Amino acid sequence: MLNLDIFSKAGHSSWALYKPLDTLFDCGEGFTLLSGQQFSMKRIFISHDHLDHTMGLPSLLKNRNYGKGDNSKPLEVYHPEGRLRDIIGFINQIFPERERKFKLNFIPLAPGDEVPLGKNKSIKAFRTIHNNFLSLGYVVTEKRSCLRDEYKGWDIAQLIRDGLEPKDLSTYYFSKTLAYTLDAYDFDWANVAGSEYLIADCTFINKEDRRPNAKNHYGFWEVHELAVQNQIKNLIAAHISERYSFEHVSEVVGKFSGLKVSIVNNQKINHF
Repeated sequence: MLNLDIFSKAGHSSWALYKPLDTLFDCGEGFTLLSGQQFSMKRIFISHDHLDHTMGLPSLLKNRNYGKGDNSKPLEVYHPEGRLRDIIGFINQIFPERERKFKLNFIPLAPGDEVPLGKNKSIKAFRTIHNNFLSLGYVVTEKRSCLRDEYKGWDIAQLIRDGLEPKDLSTYYFSKTLAYTLDAYDFDWANVAGSEYLIADCTFINKEDRRPNAKNHYGFWEVHELAVQNQIKNLIAAHISERYSFEHVSEVVGKFSGLKVSIVNNQKINHF
């Protein structure tokens, strides 16, 4: 199980809490009200500065500061460089530093920047496009080890007794555990290729509902094709327009094959 809570409704609010890393991706309106998780996260990664991805920040910070819980735990908010000035200014105005019980840091990121998390894990930012301005996608990577091919089938205990160092038995690789790409319409899919899980913008379910030449949100049919091509193991279809019922989305998605797809019901918090 991924151990992820996510709410995503196109144009209204989007956020995803990845509990294994105490990390929140985006912070749309209602996060604290719906989740009650204002004390759980250590860091927040904002994809872009649209209000449906940021307006949960003021209430989260206030509730974290004055609610019953660990008020002293520091919080880091990562965001695309140059894209969160107005939101930060608003927060500093209504929630000045002198009132804060915890250390709050806003940290700008550029495409290619990587945030180490310890225990061989990190989160890397990459460029995405949404409405023709810079936004960021994020991918969680983990350094893992596996037995070298030349030693498969051998008696490992005997090899060690014969003097082979345990470290020489293994080779290392980087696994993409989770990729987050809301609300991106376009990005280099090499950044997420091979991911175990991909949270992707699937605003449009029916092709006829997207305006000709509109390039701000993906359709599910596009994401599915690209995900299969890039060997995504599990697709989480999110940011679905409210024009579609969950039953209709399920019916359409069920006609596609070649990939495991989970649908984010935009009427509730989803647990994966």
